[in-house]
Amino acid sequence: MTVTLTDRWHILKGLFTAIRETLQQSFPSIWRKTEYKNPTTEPLIIRKTDVQRHQYAEQVWQRALEVKEWKEKGKSIAWISRQMHISRNTVYKDLRRKKKEPISRVRLLDPFLNQLRQWNLSGWTTSRMEAELKKIGYTGCRSTLNEAVSRIRHEYRASATTHSLSRASLLWKIWSEKNRNWLDSLPSACLKEFPLIPQLFEVTRKFRNIVSKRSNQGIPGWIETCKMYSFPALDTFITYIEKDLQGVMAACVDPLSNGLSEGHIHRVKMLKRMMYGRASDELLKKRVLIPLL
Repeated sequence: MTVTLTDRWHILKGLFTAIRETLQQSFPSIWRKTEYKNPTTEPLIIRKTDVQRHQYAEQVWQRALEVKEWKEKGKSIAWISRQMHISRNTVYKDLRRKKKEPISRVRLLDPFLNQLRQWNLSGWTTSRMEAELKKIGYTGCRSTLNEAVSRIRHEYRASATTHSLSRASLLWKIWSEKNRNWLDSLPSACLKEFPLIPQLFEVTRKFRNIVSKRSNQGIPGWIETCKMYSFPALDTFITYIEKDLQGVMAACVDPLSNGLSEGHIHRVKMLKRMMYGRASDELLKKRVLIPLL
């Protein structure tokens, strides 16, 4: 009884080619994504000028507290002015202070901060933001907007995380990994954008398990699963499997393999290519004689 036996190496090579072509059609050569974490209503970055303003506001407030203390002790305005080396007008101002003066210049934009952040992520220029803000009720000046936009951009640069993944490394992971744990290491944005990644991994893992465990019972179910995904390159591989289903089924369970003869055929083809001007005589001689030693 003659049994058709397909070479296992060619079967796996066909699957590898199908997975590679599917990624070429659906996944960029280098995938990059920048994520911005936890944007707040207040800028995360305080610039050097902001620190100086905070320090000055604190100094003024501490001076006002000292002025009020002297006044409560019964000291005159003139005495306080001479003692603290400040003018009388400054003494009067300090006595009227109820709290530390705010130093932020972007309060007019507080109702629009979320909108500004969204426009910034969309790549809008400050001029375009200003024109749009005027339409929705902003009455402040351009310098206030410039400061707010500058703070927002500092904020996002500080909280940004850029993820990248190459197609080649993804292909290697899909082909070589044996469990799903590696999927957890991928950025969630990548899995959300490309749901085909876990699908391709499951297809690859299940078929390689069928071949390695020498059990062909799962092949029909595996074929049906692949057809549900509708990957063109994988459909081509499925067509190849179905045309020679008996040989593929036998190859998955039979310990015999024509891998040795296939290796000799590839070697003969290589020598043939070199004989047609693609190698020197010395290299051709080494290729022929070294395997015989």
